[in-house]
Amino acid sequence: FHLVVRSMQRHAAVMGAAGALGTTMMKTLRARGWRVVGIDSKQVVDGLRRPPVGMEAGVMWNVVVPTNGSNPSEQKKHVLGEMKLMGFGNEEGQKKLDAVLCFNGGFAMGNASCDDLLVSVEKMYGSILVPSFLGASLAATFMRPGSLFLLSGALAGGNVPTPRILAYGSAKAAVHHLVRSLSHETSGLPDGTKVIGIAPDILDTETNRVSMPNTPRDNWTPLGDLANKVCDWAESPQMCTSGTIYKVITSPSGTTYDAL
Repeated sequence: FHLVVRSMQRHAAVMGAAGALGTTMMKTLRARGWRVVGIDSKQVVDGLRRPPVGMEAGVMWNVVVPTNGSNPSEQKKHVLGEMKLMGFGNEEGQKKLDAVLCFNGGFAMGNASCDDLLVSVEKMYGSILVPSFLGASLAATFMRPGSLFLLSGALAGGNVPTPRILAYGSAKAAVHHLVRSLSHETSGLPDGTKVIGIAPDILDTETNRVSMPNTPRDNWTPLGDLANKVCDWAESPQMCTSGTIYKVITSPSGTTYDAL
């Protein structure tokens, strides 16, 4: 019986775990019995650096991504090394990931005339695109075949021009390209991986409430609703169409998830 329980235990890695959506996602997964690794440049609340012996479902481990003076290759080496120390790997008896969920983000205004445009480019690609590639490396290295890999895009990164937010829009457009490219069988991900993206409009976060205090919130997506939907997908990847970016649109009647 003990072996059966272990074989059914699900593991997820959440990138951007210290952010608003990432934190909500961690809580949702834990409440539904997943073991979760939170990965972020900040310490994840209640996160443990190493899993103690006998850890039960619903607990959380933590990997802090080094940022001061480290390049993306060094960050990847650190994160993969931490995962291996936690017992993840491709050998018999090692733990596998059943979902890799990337919620890293950032935002920057700026058109082509802005003096700090290239600063914004470096910032957006570092906070949005580099973690997406790191997530792909995690999935390729530790994920079980037939599992879910999710990236966070945006409606502004679809086919809509973003002249006033050039760096942000181009970074999100690149994420959408990653979703479509990683869904192909030669992408290097495990067989049968479902690769999808989400493209929210406005999420109901504390930051958005502070920055847009007078904006009606009827079309803001509650974080808990989105986290539960993502968890549904993670538990039943066959529900998803690989290579699809799902628009997350909220109205007074509820939230819909249609292909972009």
